[in-house]
Amino acid sequence: MNIVETSLDLPCDSFTISDDEVTARIEAMHIQECNTYYCSDYLKLEFESSPDEECIFQPEIISKKVDAPYREKISKWCFEIADFCQIDHETVGIAMSYLDRFLSTESGIPVLRNRKKYQQATVTTLYIAVKVFEREVIEPRQFAIISRGRCTESDITDMEMIILSALKWRVQPPTSISFVRHFLALLTSFGGIGRSVVNNLSVLSQLQTEIAVNDYYFVTVKPSQIAVASILNSIDGMPDKSFSKSVRCAFIQTLKKHGIICPLGREMKEAQDRLLVGFAEIGAIEDDQDQFQRDMLCGLACARQEELGIAT
Repeated sequence: MNIVETSLDLPCDSFTISDDEVTARIEAMHIQECNTYYCSDYLKLEFESSPDEECIFQPEIISKKVDAPYREKISKWCFEIADFCQIDHETVGIAMSYLDRFLSTESGIPVLRNRKKYQQATVTTLYIAVKVFEREVIEPRQFAIISRGRCTESDITDMEMIILSALKWRVQPPTSISFVRHFLALLTSFGGIGRSVVNNLSVLSQLQTEIAVNDYYFVTVKPSQIAVASILNSIDGMPDKSFSKSVRCAFIQTLKKHGIICPLGREMKEAQDRLLVGFAEIGAIEDDQDQFQRDMLCGLACARQEELGIAT
């Protein structure tokens, strides 16, 4: 049994944990993401459902439905609220998991067809996630004020029970950033990887997981796959002297050994490309922290765009 000195909550003080325990946690989260917390392609199902005559002859009703671009807009709004209220970005990802899974249920269908109700559901899922995971709770009254008239305090409390009931009170989803932490903990067991390199990989990978939260494409992609795609992209963006090819190969072989994901499969490559294209579209980053590493990944993303024939 190897003992790894690592942190599963970067950046925090490190603690000692065995790689067997890390693997056990990963496997447990993998079971969750494949079963309890799996989310269907609810927009496709809604689109394929037979439209009634009212929608056919009144296009304005269709325009009120939620689509992928509108979901992205709302998700980005949640991150803005998180920054304003000092909420952890992972909490936003959890809130969007609540929202997506709720919309996959029968109770979520009316919300999916009404953008005002969708806004109310979004605020409510963010409220639930904050209440469950943040140290400081933000009351429904405060969220009502933050929403700027999108919903009232009673709207939030009423919607809360509807959502929790539809989710069967399953509010502990495995997140892609949580998988990133555990995969990076496994990575450190190979030795020869500096703490700063691991921290840089964590920063770059987390940025990509946030891109995945905004992009509806990733709703049906397992968080573990998003995490590995993010890490592999980050590794490719690091200088060769920081991360040897042998260590990268050893990391991939470890993932294949445990049978959790297929790091070299077509789906993984598609996820990597999608994340890189999304990263390139972000544009310049104002924050100078880790700017060098971010620039490397942006360069890699732009190069991949050219390879795919996508105009920047």
